[in-house]
Amino acid sequence: MADILSDEFTDGIIDFTAVTTGTGVSIGANPLAIEIPGDTDWFVFGGIAGTRIQFDLKGSPSGDGSLTDTFIRGIFTDIDPGAGVIIEEVIGNTDDDTGEGNNARVIFTLPDIGPYWIAAGAAGNNIGTYTFDAAIFSPDGGLDDQAIDDIDNNITTDKNIVFPPDPETLPDIAHSFVSTIGVEGDTDWFRFGATVDQVIQFNVEGLGGDPTDTAIRGIFFDDGFGNIEEVPNSRDDDSGPGLDAQITFIAPADNLYYISVGADTSGSIDNNTGAYEITSSIFVDDYPNDVSTTAELDVDNSSNTGTIEQAGDTDWFLLADFDLIFGLGTINIPVGQVIRIDLTGDDSSGNALDDPFIRGIFDSSGQEIPGNTDDDSGPGLNSSVTFTIPSEETFFISAGAFGNKTGDYSISATIASADGGLNSGAVGDIPNDLFSISTFPDTIGTPFVSGTDGFNSIIESAGDTDWFSIVLTEDQTIQFDMTGNGDTSSLSDPFIRGVFDSTGAEIFGNRDDDGGDGLNSQVTFTAPADGTYYVSAGAFSTGTGPYNISATDVITGADGGVDPGTPGDVPNNNTSTAVLAIDSQTTGTIDASGDTDWFGIPLTAGTIIQFDLTSSTNPDALSDPFIRGIFDGAGVLVSEDTINDDGGIGINARVTFTVPADDIYFISAGAYEDGIGSYIIGATDVSPVI
Repeated sequence: MADILSDEFTDGIIDFTAVTTGTGVSIGANPLAIEIPGDTDWFVFGGIAGTRIQFDLKGSPSGDGSLTDTFIRGIFTDIDPGAGVIIEEVIGNTDDDTGEGNNARVIFTLPDIGPYWIAAGAAGNNIGTYTFDAAIFSPDGGLDDQAIDDIDNNITTDKNIVFPPDPETLPDIAHSFVSTIGVEGDTDWFRFGATVDQVIQFNVEGLGGDPTDTAIRGIFFDDGFGNIEEVPNSRDDDSGPGLDAQITFIAPADNLYYISVGADTSGSIDNNTGAYEITSSIFVDDYPNDVSTTAELDVDNSSNTGTIEQAGDTDWFLLADFDLIFGLGTINIPVGQVIRIDLTGDDSSGNALDDPFIRGIFDSSGQEIPGNTDDDSGPGLNSSVTFTIPSEETFFISAGAFGNKTGDYSISATIASADGGLNSGAVGDIPNDLFSISTFPDTIGTPFVSGTDGFNSIIESAGDTDWFSIVLTEDQTIQFDMTGNGDTSSLSDPFIRGVFDSTGAEIFGNRDDDGGDGLNSQVTFTAPADGTYYVSAGAFSTGTGPYNISATDVITGADGGVDPGTPGDVPNNNTSTAVLAIDSQTTGTIDASGDTDWFGIPLTAGTIIQFDLTSSTNPDALSDPFIRGIFDGAGVLVSEDTINDDGGIGINARVTFTVPADDIYFISAGAYEDGIGSYIIGATDVSPVI
């Protein structure tokens, strides 16, 4: 086997004269050989300035010779053609293992016509046969290996993925094509026609093995003046399943378009080549997503079904009631009527939408009415919204999905009570409106004790709520506790669904799910005026079962904490008579969620005092102490810096306080979040000794 000379006087010539764009060329009399350690073979080449060439030096890793580790030793140029052959290396063009396995690869852009030389060798002392190939990049930057897939990567392509653009002749079925990314950087172009606003979804799926990461490299069109323009935002890498590419294309005009398919090589995946399938489907929506819809959602009748066909799709329904006027039907539902909308997945076809999303309620002009979107308020990931008819006009419900979800759904509308609950109608059930028969006594009870205080009742069915009335004076603060009643069948996750005024209007900010112990519910409510109020007891999701609800009169202190008023409790304001001495400790108890205890301490300006609030050693010890601040004699917080949660050892609290002036100060002892239990509080003078 004749060797290629190991110097610039080579007989290895890379001839691109017959090469067309995108076609590979085999160099020399393959296979060639590195016969001795350190041997290199040189090849001369040239071409049009700006041409990009991919060189692949291949051996045993790809079955193209016996050389186990090829090495491209550089590209060189004649720096002074008029003075004879004077060779200089073009820096940055050596490579060992960028190709498949231990094969070598270099991509080189010709600065001018040349000539240039490329040196083929081996890593270390390896010897053996090799194959040396080259391919020219096409104008769009891709490499087409014509021997493998024969699809052009420009507008000369003759492959039609969807054509012609006529929905009557192209029903809602998928059109697909299977092809191959032959070499790294290769792209295949497919042409398709589309009419303005037509929606087409393209999916590019790797067919096992490589390409492991498909990519849509853009959608293009001819602007009519010979320029190929890219449609903005028409590229995608991983929006489909796994690493597959997916894009939903809305045609900006009647036109012939081209979609470019390739593989992602920007990340850690090298040599991303192999078979893929491109699939297209014309999107046909079952319901419009605006006021033009004729689909009606009948209140308290039957549910409607529909399909979210593609990511971002929404279906609009006109809210109507065919039972309000002698069965003849009406579009305008009476003002003040409360309607509950439920959007759930429908698995009757095996394609249930797994995360429905009510995307809003809109008025007759298509303007959104704020506050009526919902994702997961229904059972599981289903959606539910309670809507009070605000005016005499038509309204539209927008059904959609979370994220990029698609699938079938069911939507229904039901007349509900003012709190949005649905009464079961069971004998003895407590109404969920102003006609409640249950009233808390004028004398509010002591802190809640399960089974002995408040009311015992039952949530009989999913969505049921019970209302309880209570008469309060202005600024009176009540703590409502809702718990399972202790039975094995008791309600596992109580939910206080709100506090309502004497007209049935909700006073916002008073709903709670898990603010009590465990999954129990707790709300602290301050009456804005004298009057009758209602608290709504319900369950999380579809829960049912017995429960207990109670009301406790509480005192709100200057720091916003809540004292339960139990005998011996330390007040949480500057009326407290509890005293903390310097260099001493005292104990106390956080009796209820939100409780704080204030301790007075006379201090001298300039002294530095360290306050430590720690858990006691008792079984009921407070798990996470929290110093809620240091207050002056008037009860005003001295500084935000005096509030501390975990500044001590572990999750104990610590504040180091430099006294600004002679005064009696108060330190507020509390707990993190809803904690209760006993604690130790101490004060230590840490002023420097002079």
